[in-house]
Amino acid sequence: MNTQKVTETIIKNIKKYFKDNGRKTAVVGISGGKDSLVVAMLLKEALGEENVVGVLLPEGNQTDINDSNIVTNLLQIKQTSFNILPITANFIDIAFSIMNKDGELESANVTEQSKINLRARIRMATLYYVAQSLDNACVVGTGNAGEIYVGYTTKYGDSGADVFPIGELHVDEVVEVGQYLIDKYFEDTYEGLQLMNILNKEPSDGISGKTDEEALGVTYDDIKNVEVNGSCGDKKKDNAIKKMHIASEHKRKMPPIIKSGVVRK
Repeated sequence: MNTQKVTETIIKNIKKYFKDNGRKTAVVGISGGKDSLVVAMLLKEALGEENVVGVLLPEGNQTDINDSNIVTNLLQIKQTSFNILPITANFIDIAFSIMNKDGELESANVTEQSKINLRARIRMATLYYVAQSLDNACVVGTGNAGEIYVGYTTKYGDSGADVFPIGELHVDEVVEVGQYLIDKYFEDTYEGLQLMNILNKEPSDGISGKTDEEALGVTYDDIKNVEVNGSCGDKKKDNAIKKMHIASEHKRKMPPIIKSGVVRK
């Protein structure tokens, strides 16, 4: 991959997207991981630091929130923070009591997966709340090609955004772009080292307590090799990845509209 060319192309196309859609400000969730770091750097390059709002969305005392602060502070982008814990805790309690009110759903359980997806959807709603409170702003997603390919994303959660700058880049390519930008502007400084540490962290959703690869059961390199080359060299993993890709197809498409048979003139 020609990293410089790819980086410059993404920056050019971010500018074009914002111009074509009459947008000025980018609102992006800053998780403290590599994807949001690289997206924030690309947005700063394309739009200027004054037009990027990094939103921190911890749930209580989040262990990596310091990394989120490092990103916004070193990039000198605007920052705001929302602790979503009161919302998630109260939502679960209220929703569960309502479900069981009439005794019709007494057997219903609040699963760990439903809690994980709830958090992602609350974060998405918060990002849109911020964006719609600003003039000509939009929500920028941080999903990468590997996550999108296997559907490792919450429908109407982290998949809910207006544009995805790194949606065609696999994790190793995201790292290449990130390293290129860090080297370009921070070189061998202490600040650059701090950003490199974030760039090289193991990816995780920050919710489940697992790394992405632990949760998926395959590596991001495996996913890339299946998408790009048709196989990662392990048939069992190939089948698992292809199965995830097929099962998550609905996440990559708009919801279908059921045919009604209505005839229009």
